[in-house]
Amino acid sequence: MLQLPHFDEEVIKKYRKQLKDLQIPNGKIETFCRLSPEKRKQLNLFDDPSKMADVERAVRGMPLISYDWSVETEGEKMMTSQDVITFKITITYDLLQPDEEPGYVHSLRYPLLKKHRFWMVLAEGRSKEKIIVVDELLPERDPVKLKKDKPNPNTATYEIKQRFGQVGEVKFTCFLMSDSFVGFDKEFDIEF
Repeated sequence: MLQLPHFDEEVIKKYRKQLKDLQIPNGKIETFCRLSPEKRKQLNLFDDPSKMADVERAVRGMPLISYDWSVETEGEKMMTSQDVITFKITITYDLLQPDEEPGYVHSLRYPLLKKHRFWMVLAEGRSKEKIIVVDELLPERDPVKLKKDKPNPNTATYEIKQRFGQVGEVKFTCFLMSDSFVGFDKEFDIEF
């Protein structure tokens, strides 16, 4: 919560005291950022309305994402151990408009000027210790691809093609990690 402007320990305590009364499930920063502006205003965290306006501007830049994934074999209905399997993992920045992309990190406590990114770690699902892939998810910037394949620059897709040569159920764990903000990471399983 300290990543937001004007937030200190007293403001955080004031926020957490209202969670039950306002039916807010938890005190996490992502939950706060997903509240409607009206609900955040209802919290009445600041005496000065300009402070809440600063918070609203900062919330618009927070890395709230949703994700989707697919595993398929091109041109095949059934997957076999000899097929080349295509993994696609896509993230969408939920607060950005379709023509916007993630910008620079905005925080009083972040010391560098840099663009925000999500990193993806794909690990073997049983132990989560064997790392398969580590890569950053970057929004598409090629205007030709944006028009044909990808209507929104506020999405980023990672695609990998691999032959596994293994029969049976396969499980991976995917970690999506923000390189600039705390409290917005995701973890999910991919099974096929």
